[in-house]
Amino acid sequence: MDTATMTRELKDVLEAFETSLATPVISGDLPSWIGYVQENWAELVPLVHQQVDVQHRAELKQISRENTELLPRVQQLEGEDESIREQIRTLTSTISRLSQTSARDETHETKTQENVAAALAVEGLAFLNHVRSHDVAVKTWLGEAFNRDNGIPG
Repeated sequence: MDTATMTRELKDVLEAFETSLATPVISGDLPSWIGYVQENWAELVPLVHQQVDVQHRAELKQISRENTELLPRVQQLEGEDESIREQIRTLTSTISRLSQTSARDETHETKTQENVAAALAVEGLAFLNHVRSHDVAVKTWLGEAFNRDNGIPG
C-alpha cells in the first residue's frame, strides 16, 4: 500500500473513531457504545502503529540525513512517537476494561461506568488530536530539512 493510500485510510479511520467517541452514550446503551468504540479502535491501532513505526521512522531518518542540525528536533519527534505508543497502550486498557464491566453489568449501568466512558471520550479525542498534530509536525520538519538554508553558497 502506498503512502497516499495509507494516509487516506488513516484519515478515514481516525474520523470513524472520532465519531464513535463523540456519539453520546444513551442510558442503557453503554455496551453497544463501547462495542462501536472498540470496533473503530481495532481498525485504528494498526494504522497508527504503521504511521509511527514505519512512516515516521523513515521520515525522521531522512530528516537526520538531510540536516544534522535538526537532530535535537528528530529526538523530540521520536519522543512524541513513543508518547503516542503509550497512549495506545493506555486507551486499549481503558477500552477493554470498560467493555468487560459493561458486558458484565449490562442491565445496571453505574455512574462509575458513565464517568469512565466520558473520560474515555475525552482521552480518545485528545489522542486523535495528538496523532494528527504530530504527523503535521513530522511533515513540516521533513520539508524544513530539505529547504533549510545551511549558509552554504549555492
